Amino acid sequence: MRWRSRYDLLHPGTGRPVKMHRNGWRFAPETMDRVLAEGRILFGVDENVTATYKRFLAESAMSAVKPVIAQDRASATRRLDDLLGERRFASPKDEYVLGDWMDMAAGHDPNAVVLDFFGGSSSTLHAVANLNLADAGSRRCILVTNNEVSPQRAGELTGQGLSAGDPEWEEWGVFTRVTEPRLDALTSGRRPDGTMHSGGVVPLNAVSYDLVTNITGTLDQWQALGAGQREEPLGLRPAA
Repeated sequence: MRWRSRYDLLHPGTGRPVKMHRNGWRFAPETMDRVLAEGRILFGVDENVTATYKRFLAESAMSAVKPVIAQDRASATRRLDDLLGERRFASPKDEYVLGDWMDMAAGHDPNAVVLDFFGGSSSTLHAVANLNLADAGSRRCILVTNNEVSPQRAGELTGQGLSAGDPEWEEWGVFTRVTEPRLDALTSGRRPDGTMHSGGVVPLNAVSYDLVTNITGTLDQWQALGAGQREEPLGLRPAA
């Protein structure tokens, strides 16, 4: 009923009716009384300026998924370089962009579980840790990666007569060079060379599982997977 949106709204300073919107007020009188009591109505300098509804940023910042996110692509690389003290991984995903998307996809659930099957740079885990730090959440991240060596480095190592599995080969793998050192730097504040980075410390509990047995077949075989695992704590600082 249109008439219910047309009534006098008094300016708190002048006591006179505020200039009404052309189509009337957005709320019925009883709703307007409630939002007024909540401090949700923003008045102008006097009654000649129409009133507007006050929506807080926290209520609208994540209300719709942006089709395009404008972000400096190099910034994530610079932050990772700072954590590791050198360029070890080119073009990692941006942990802040990932955090925004994951939080929206999970409906802002502070107990969400995030799975990343290709987590070599550990940007996903970094993003989850940032979210937990921001709102004291208990999100968990399952990060899966191999210890793959870049094609260029693999060619160089092959030329030296080395192959996958050799210690000199494995030390150039993504887990050894990036995943584990990044998480350690996050929780300790120190780069692999012992110097302090500028990224701040992020509380994190982490355990690594090294799959040493490949199995295929039945569900029972998969449920017995624990017999083919080796659990190795990463030695990271526990969350407070």
